[in-house]
Amino acid sequence: MNYRIEKRESFSIAGASIVVNCENGENFRRIPQFWQESGPNGTIGRVLELNPGTPLIGACVDFKMIGDTAADKEESTRFRYMIAVEAPAGTVTEPFEHEGAEFVERKVPASSWAVFTAVGPLPESIQSVTRRIFSEWFPSTGYQHACGPELEIYLKV
Repeated sequence: MNYRIEKRESFSIAGASIVVNCENGENFRRIPQFWQESGPNGTIGRVLELNPGTPLIGACVDFKMIGDTAADKEESTRFRYMIAVEAPAGTVTEPFEHEGAEFVERKVPASSWAVFTAVGPLPESIQSVTRRIFSEWFPSTGYQHACGPELEIYLKV
């Protein structure tokens, strides 16, 4: 798989979010549904208003480490998915609801990132690359997931 490693200082993202579960591939069904609902119901428009002119970001955040208890293991399969934009800290001062999504802000820590490119129809292209990252790339490179955010940057081409 083609990739590059980039370092980036910390930054903030803000946007609409839902909590999804990875069990039985729920995340691969629920996230595309969230995107499909968010255009017509005005959620994407509200997200873009948070910082006009910036690209949309799909962000997987709030991962939990697997613990020893059954509750820890259940919690470790869930994460928050955001349709977001990069925005100054304090853009969303208090979480609020819009059309079933919770608007929140998250700080993305300074990190080294593995950057991959997905080309083709959505959501298949993103989902295919994601599966390959976890089934092929991580095992073959020795890198490990840091339980930090995973970002999808949607550039206009």
